[in-house]
Amino acid sequence: MKNIFRPAMCAKKVSDIDFGDLYSKGYRYALLDFDNTLAPDHYTEPIDYSYEMVEKMQKFGFSLCLVSNAKSDRSKKIADMLKIPCVSYANKPGTSGVFKAMDLIGAEDPLCILCKQTRNFRCF
Repeated sequence: MKNIFRPAMCAKKVSDIDFGDLYSKGYRYALLDFDNTLAPDHYTEPIDYSYEMVEKMQKFGFSLCLVSNAKSDRSKKIADMLKIPCVSYANKPGTSGVFKAMDLIGAEDPLCILCKQTRNFRCF
């Protein structure tokens, strides 16, 4: 369990990820950060790219959850607009919010990916 949050891959952007390949390997769940992952930092609404990535992942069969450190109702509003569940105040890089999101969507540890920005890369 101690290596559960070590990135297995990194990409420049979410759209570079081959979700079909991940799905064929058994992945079924994706936890998504919003700021600098689905949209620029501190945006208050999803952008076209946000909707496109959510739709792309859902078409491949992924169950999704927004996981945000935002300490306001902003992330809940964004998640509602994207029509996905949300965990706010996630306390990343701590694990409590991540595990709460996994429970919320019924995710199993080895079948879940976390998409978030780490420096200039999105790690999964």
